[in-house]
Amino acid sequence: MASLNQVAQGMFVFGKYVDPDDCNGVCAEHDEVYAGLEAFPDKMSEDDKKKVEDLGWSWDSGLQSWRHFT
Repeated sequence: MASLNQVAQGMFVFGKYVDPDDCNGVCAEHDEVYAGLEAFPDKMSEDDKKKVEDLGWSWDSGLQSWRHFT
């Protein structure tokens, strides 16, 4: 289960890589949160990628988004 801290810290990192005015940056389904739709792993620093992965986020190449199970 995702903690509020894991989700919030991940979104803070993604915020460095996305357009702050983009209203499509976060979405959710039944048991997953998707964020960082423009934060492609190849555009992120290695430290930021490791941080979000350590927080439980994973890149979904099909949706081109980071996701976290709730």
